Amino acid sequence: MIAHLQIKLRAQKKTQQDLKKLYDTDKLQDQKIRRDFCISVWNKFDALPVEANDSESVEEKWEKIKSAYTTIAAEKLGFRKKPKERWISDITWKLIDERKTLKQAMLIDTTRCSELATKQIYKEKDKEVKKSARKDKRQFLEKKAALAEEADRKGDSKTLYRLTNEMVGKQSSRITLVKDENGSIISDPEKIDERWASHFEKLLNRPRTCDQANVPDIPFMYLDFNTDPPSAEEIMHAAKKLKNGRAPGIDGISAEMLKYSISTCISIWLSLFTKIWTLVKVPRDWSRGITVKLFKEGDLMNCHN
Repeated sequence: MIAHLQIKLRAQKKTQQDLKKLYDTDKLQDQKIRRDFCISVWNKFDALPVEANDSESVEEKWEKIKSAYTTIAAEKLGFRKKPKERWISDITWKLIDERKTLKQAMLIDTTRCSELATKQIYKEKDKEVKKSARKDKRQFLEKKAALAEEADRKGDSKTLYRLTNEMVGKQSSRITLVKDENGSIISDPEKIDERWASHFEKLLNRPRTCDQANVPDIPFMYLDFNTDPPSAEEIMHAAKKLKNGRAPGIDGISAEMLKYSISTCISIWLSLFTKIWTLVKVPRDWSRGITVKLFKEGDLMNCHN
């Protein structure tokens, strides 16, 4: 036997393990779950010698706090799941079952006449299914549009943006190739990361626009500032002013997780901030961020776009 084989390369899709999971912080709106979460976090801290060892570095203290929050969040809150909305009506499902029955009957029929008759009935039923499904889809989108208009009237931009994306159904294309400064295409993942790092380093570290020598001398003024470490009241006040619904950083700790547990775990945070204030050093995670690339029109492989 002689055969011609054609090899087609396929891009490897990212698995769920590769994607960053978000904790289901909406559950914290339930007072029972919120109380259970706060108590569990405190019990986790109580089992860890965070305050007892003053010789711990800032990084060690922060890693213990982060581990406690993320572990309890995974146990008590779980991870956020994208809900699947059911838009096909019961009538359409009934028609689908009838079409399936006709399909089975068409495969069983042995006589030519009976097979042709069943095939014709199947075609008519298939048209009914598609017509009913289109009607359900149209009603589903109209309902979504009404909810989007209501969100727009209320000024709820987050819900409006989410509903608009659901109706449009478009996903931003991922660009796996970039061009270097000379216009050559880069395909190696490590070199692509280095190219983006170099681009943002130049973009965010521009030279000064004014000459330092031309800056006028300002007379020295003594200002009486409080240079003491942050107090427990200041930390709690700052935490409670955080807005809900904001994306967490690379540590995964959201504003809701922090503000709802700050009263219970204030001594832990006070110990960390006092250490940071004394050593003038912050944890490594606090100086890192997630960069999201939003492409404009033009060549998407060009970093400047």
